[in-house]
Amino acid sequence: MAADCLRNKNRPVVVLLIEDNNGDALLLRKAMKDLKGPYNVVHAKTAEAALSMLRGQAQDEMVPTPDMIILDLNLPQMHGLDFLSVLKEDSDLKHIPVVVLSSSRAEQDVMQSYKLHANGYIAKPNSLSMFKDVARAVDSFFVDLVLLPDDESVKWT
Repeated sequence: MAADCLRNKNRPVVVLLIEDNNGDALLLRKAMKDLKGPYNVVHAKTAEAALSMLRGQAQDEMVPTPDMIILDLNLPQMHGLDFLSVLKEDSDLKHIPVVVLSSSRAEQDVMQSYKLHANGYIAKPNSLSMFKDVARAVDSFFVDLVLLPDDESVKWT
């Protein structure tokens, strides 16, 4: 991959947060505000809403392709694992890194998430300080260490 295909570090990191709990979504947004890089956190309360956004079908919000997705598993209607399966089968979307952030610590959820190509599984914290630790870890790994493609310049086939 050529260097000009890499994500421009000067633009905000676009994160699609799929979380039905407003309190948890607020905690994560607050935690990400304290990070050094600019973030554009787009919040979807359901997997269906997230898929509509990702496929450009959302009526109320135009969303650029996210640099990463943070996914809760226990969602209303479509479960997070079902969303992950649909996402990873879609040739236009399967490249997007997904970090599962769930209150479930069930081994079957962890294993199934990785089988469906999640890039990480984090047990959901229960305090703002712990959410900040999670946000820093995700920021350090996905923004500082790994190279992410710039979706504007890459043709995914």
